[in-house]
Amino acid sequence: MPTELRFDVDAYVRLGESRVLGETVRLELLKGRLIEMPSEGDLHMYVRHRLTMLLATALPALTAAGLSFISDPTVRLSEEDAVIPDLVIAPPPQRTGGYRAADIRLVIEVAVSSADYDRSVKREIYAAAGVPVYWLVEPEAKVVRVFSQPKDGAYAQEAVFAPGQSLALHATPGVAFDPADFM
Repeated sequence: MPTELRFDVDAYVRLGESRVLGETVRLELLKGRLIEMPSEGDLHMYVRHRLTMLLATALPALTAAGLSFISDPTVRLSEEDAVIPDLVIAPPPQRTGGYRAADIRLVIEVAVSSADYDRSVKREIYAAAGVPVYWLVEPEAKVVRVFSQPKDGAYAQEAVFAPGQSLALHATPGVAFDPADFM
């Protein structure tokens, strides 16, 4: 019978720091299990880069709100869950060891090869951790799904935005983007 190895977040962080699996392996810890995430393809990298550039234009508003945007941070959602989203909006880090769910105002995932997974598993885990807003950017479908108002382990609200619509940056009033600018 196979043996399943279970990890907690501290062991996961130590594994990542050890670099025993190399620099290019992208692992997340979900429900105590290590999950290898697919490598980023050209479309994924393009969309993430465009989002980063747009968020940079919002940096004065973010800074005024005591926030910043961070690319590829480790986010501790629970003792069994740690993820590496594409982008987050959160206060500047005050400690080492990664961000906590309570720090995050917005998490952004770009989903090309992982859309179904991000729409189900990741949404459930972010909601259970109380992440207030989750953007799921699906460039192949040309939509951004915005999940908000986590309650009882699920998001109470889901809105879908397409190119030509105004997508508000929830963390900073008055800042909005057109999905056409990054897809």
